[in-house]
Amino acid sequence: MNVRRWQIAKMCLFLMILCIVMGAISAVVVPKYLVENTDWPSTSTFKQFYEMDEDSIDVLFIGSSSMATDIMPQEIYDEYGITSYNLGTTEQNLIVSYYWLKEALRFQKPKVVVVDNQMMFTFYADEELNFKEPGQRKDFDYMKWSKVKVEAVHDICRIDKSQSELSYYLPFIRYHDRWKELVKRDFKYETTKLYGYAPLVGETPLEDNAKSEPYTPLRDDIRIEDAAQIIDETDVDSKRHELMISYMDKIISLCKEQGISVLILSSVSPTETETRHVITKQFAAGHGIEFLDFNVKQLYEQAGLDYVTDNYDRRHMNVEGAKKISSFMGGYLMEHYGVTPREHHAFEETKGYFEEFLSRQ
Repeated sequence: MNVRRWQIAKMCLFLMILCIVMGAISAVVVPKYLVENTDWPSTSTFKQFYEMDEDSIDVLFIGSSSMATDIMPQEIYDEYGITSYNLGTTEQNLIVSYYWLKEALRFQKPKVVVVDNQMMFTFYADEELNFKEPGQRKDFDYMKWSKVKVEAVHDICRIDKSQSELSYYLPFIRYHDRWKELVKRDFKYETTKLYGYAPLVGETPLEDNAKSEPYTPLRDDIRIEDAAQIIDETDVDSKRHELMISYMDKIISLCKEQGISVLILSSVSPTETETRHVITKQFAAGHGIEFLDFNVKQLYEQAGLDYVTDNYDRRHMNVEGAKKISSFMGGYLMEHYGVTPREHHAFEETKGYFEEFLSRQ
């Protein structure tokens, strides 16, 4: 009997050591997305999130790249004293947004969740998840293992049969060929303390016609009952993605269960058509929540935006544009959602860091 117990103990010890080794290998070979090597520093976004004090975030921003580049939590704190975090990442679909929201609620109790509308529409028509697999990995590789991640991985692989659940549990299966390209940051790196903001510096020159009319003004007086007459069914870029819509439903339901207000946001982009505006407005009204669209002339002007000087690449704002949108959102959240200021040591400590970081860009 003692021999059997010893054999079981040795097997358990071996499995524990094996798990530690595999975890260490995976940590090295998983790609690192930092400000130093990409415009989309999702590794820093997720790693810093886990470093935040519990119950320290009052507003959570979540969504795709336009959210990541257009919202500066430090700017919102410096101007209004509101603590927020930006969990937006490039091409983040609404399945990712839903599960990162669930993960965030394990540690935070936000008063408001702001989610963008980009992925409510077809982005990759030939992809089951409206999203390419490498981006999916980028969003989930740095989520901690818990019931939430297990559920997310199962859900993703259930929908997209081309993906393997095992490769999420053992990432070195997916990234084994990265051994030949490992660099110093794969072994040791520091994350930028930008609370999820992805800075884009400078501006891309626009054609003359784009400068004279940077976007098609959207009607801000559309009534829901008139929507059928306005929606252009031939607008293929504005086709609802029903799977994504179902996960936006889940996001809103989860927030309502937790007593959290939800706000849908659309940032300045030439892809935002009047059809998409109406569809999103209908959807938001059906759930009794608000929709803010910075492509609408009135809101665009209230925020003081300039499509030429504040624009980075026609789809995302540069630093100056992000400051304006962030400033507007801070005031809006305070006035319309009653989010109150509070001093927090993390945001106080990074005030100088933020200014110095932007000065180097």
